[in-house]
Amino acid sequence: MSFTPPPPPVFAGENYHIWVVKMKTYLQAHDLWSVIENDAEPL
Repeated sequence: MSFTPPPPPVFAGENYHIWVVKMKTYLQAHDLWSVIENDAEPL
């Protein structure tokens, strides 16, 4: 059995305030939020 993580949330032009929260949570869950905060390259 393999686990496939869910795809990142896609912004469809509506409900930006909700998408932002979902995207930040998604990036934090995959240890990528520091890339955004620090303008760094992912490892």
